[in-house]
Amino acid sequence: MAGSEPVFDRILIVDDNPSIHDDFRKILCDQSQDETFVELASALFGDRFASGGGMGPAVAVRSEVASLAAGETFRVDFADQGLEGVRLAESAMRANAPFAMAFVDIRMPPGIDGVETTLRLWELDPNLQIVICTPYSDYNWSEMKHRLGRSDRLLLLKKPFDAVEVLQLASSLTRKRQLEYRADLRDAELQSLIEKRTNALRTLAETDSLTRLLNRSSFLSRLQRRLDGCRDIQDTHSAVLFLDLDNFKLVNDSLGHEAGDEMLIEISRRIREVCRRRNSMLHLREFQRGRKRTLDSAGADRLDDMTLPARLGGDEFAIMVADVRDSSSAEELGRELIEAIGKPIEWSDRKLFGGVSIGTVLVSGGGEASDVLRKSDTAMYDAKVRGTNQFSVFDEAMHRRVAKQLAIESGIRRALECGEFSLHVQPITCLADGKQVGFEALMRWFSDDEMVHTPDEFIPIAEENGQIIEIGQWVVHSAMQIASRYAQADRVNGMGHLTINVSRRQLIAPGFVESIVAALKRYDVPANWFGIEITETAVVETHHTIYDQLVRLRTMGFKIYLDDFGKGTSSLSFLNHFPIDILKIDRSFIVNETPRGTAILEAIVMMANALGIEVIAEGIETEEQRSRAERLGCTFGQGYLLGRPKPPEAWLGEPLARHHPPSG
Repeated sequence: MAGSEPVFDRILIVDDNPSIHDDFRKILCDQSQDETFVELASALFGDRFASGGGMGPAVAVRSEVASLAAGETFRVDFADQGLEGVRLAESAMRANAPFAMAFVDIRMPPGIDGVETTLRLWELDPNLQIVICTPYSDYNWSEMKHRLGRSDRLLLLKKPFDAVEVLQLASSLTRKRQLEYRADLRDAELQSLIEKRTNALRTLAETDSLTRLLNRSSFLSRLQRRLDGCRDIQDTHSAVLFLDLDNFKLVNDSLGHEAGDEMLIEISRRIREVCRRRNSMLHLREFQRGRKRTLDSAGADRLDDMTLPARLGGDEFAIMVADVRDSSSAEELGRELIEAIGKPIEWSDRKLFGGVSIGTVLVSGGGEASDVLRKSDTAMYDAKVRGTNQFSVFDEAMHRRVAKQLAIESGIRRALECGEFSLHVQPITCLADGKQVGFEALMRWFSDDEMVHTPDEFIPIAEENGQIIEIGQWVVHSAMQIASRYAQADRVNGMGHLTINVSRRQLIAPGFVESIVAALKRYDVPANWFGIEITETAVVETHHTIYDQLVRLRTMGFKIYLDDFGKGTSSLSFLNHFPIDILKIDRSFIVNETPRGTAILEAIVMMANALGIEVIAEGIETEEQRSRAERLGCTFGQGYLLGRPKPPEAWLGEPLARHHPPSG
């Protein structure tokens, strides 16, 4: 600070008497010549200074002045009239070398007086220290205070004045001006530091610590301001997009939270980039239109905020979008987001694939931000139920659909607690001789209100919310309990393999294989009585994380079934690399006979046979379909023609007592 700050050593003298200029010059500019000093002191202070033959008081005053002046250096400028003094002060301000103080005579005819001069000097430099010098009694202190106001920058010095007084005032007031400057500078530094820290705290309070996007509370606050500011705008809408990542929990559960965090950071970056591109297009549009937008008191309509993203928590995001004409423009943005998020993410030596379900709601202004966000959440839930990478626009009918879905979620919990779930089994048959070689265990839900829920109705919901883990455990325990009871009744030989459907979330859940081992021990059944059935989609999407589990299960004796093959994005390479024993061809190849489908099915069967993998044709409902499947080389079949799902006793003999959900 000391190296660059201005030095406040400049003094302005404004007086119409040239001899007064000389007096100030001798006091402030040169105290080293004794004779000159004595003459000056005698002229200013009269005979009392010279008493004692020039000694005594004269020597004392001179000594005091010299002591005060020691080490003091002043640069003094002189003006004969008030306007000239104002011009000097103005020039000093422009040169960034302001005066520290000014001695101003009260009367300077024919120009402006000292009071008017002081007012004009303060207009230029409010911090200027001013001493008004007057020998007259017609300007009393009360009158001057009335015109000049109260100020700690104003002093009065009566003429004739003492040299010591002049030096004291010059020394004190220049020093005061220097200290005030330093205090102001320090105050500015502290204010800047406070502002920076306040902004940092505000940023922490308003943004998500991981992604640096707005957090939920800040997003809702800005959304409310926008809604309140757009009540009278009828030709445009705002939109809120609610984003929920598909299968994010799979990444967290299989690869850990570090991978999940990296995925969230990268997806946030992509969301921000999509929003930035839209804002740039809006800037261009506004420039081409030559329009200037009107800002509200909170600046809610700034172009940079026209598309504003936030992380609401977990894997949920929201985007506030202004200037939306209709749902199609919101959907266009949604599709761009789906494309950006769906690109693979490099992490370690893996590629992570993200998907997203997006719901949106249009609003014209007014309303509560929390209600708007809730509606967009409802639309997102509707999109998620329809599959991955879906976009949905809110309508009032969604309330009923979502309410039903939420009722199913709560019903699943009740069903697990009250024993409403049961297992049916469907036979797997040899197509050549019609013999049953095994069964697939299938869930059925008969609620206490006599409503029947199909697996297609509740399994996708359970997959998404994580309830499938507990349901899967129930299925494993129930299937092994059935096998154990029929083994005790010496009828297990008629059962063959009993296959258990396992979801991808079960496969990647920590301790899954260990839970299977514990169940085998609990019911005292061997692994080679069972098959583990997984879908082709589970293999394609999580093959990096489930391979080891499948190898362990197969080593234990389980047969590994690949279900719904051909339904999704098939990859024949998985048949070669994964421990697959039995391939189940999706029913679409059997039900819909086309030349292209027949050729594909023949190729699949041929490759499976070459790899030693047996093939089961699913969905056989007619004799023609059975014959076709056999003709194309499928060894086994499954479908309503060959046997519908029924309680175990319907296929295996005497009924067993109804089993309840196993505990533990």
